[in-house]
Amino acid sequence: GTALTAAALAHRLAAVIAQCPLADGLASAMAVNPLTSARVTVAAVRDLIGAARGAAPRYLPSAARPGTPSFMSAHDALPGITALGAEDADFDNRITARSAFDVLLYAPGRHTKDIRCPVYVALCDPDTVAPNRTAERQTSRASTAEVHTYPVGHFDIYFGEHFDRAVSDYLDFLRRHVPIAT
Repeated sequence: GTALTAAALAHRLAAVIAQCPLADGLASAMAVNPLTSARVTVAAVRDLIGAARGAAPRYLPSAARPGTPSFMSAHDALPGITALGAEDADFDNRITARSAFDVLLYAPGRHTKDIRCPVYVALCDPDTVAPNRTAERQTSRASTAEVHTYPVGHFDIYFGEHFDRAVSDYLDFLRRHVPIAT
């Protein structure tokens, strides 16, 4: 989603690639089990109240097993985030609980109509983290958007042949829109 925001606001960009963009935080939250969402909301409220009283932050996992209060609790979230950070000794799988409110308000897809540079949007289907229907609808409002859907899960596009295919497509897009003199 940050790439979409940059494309909408920074009019001097030559091109942008948005991979599995979180285009709408509310849509993402609505895709989560309601009981899990309620538990995340309770933790977020407690964290905000604690912060107002000077208490240390309360944390939730960025990814956890299904049903666990966390920012991502789909079946592929914990294995996916672990694989992405497994080699990093400093990886910390937690976010302040109050950040849940920031996620709800995060909506870079609302500004896609302001995008002027070419933008390659790589969606995954099924995507358990960033709902692709919302992202597809919002990014299609950018007159310069090329929206492509990959038949893989949210984390699958980061590894192996799926990653290689996506990177090849990104490089082709960049060659067409950001040519480099030889």
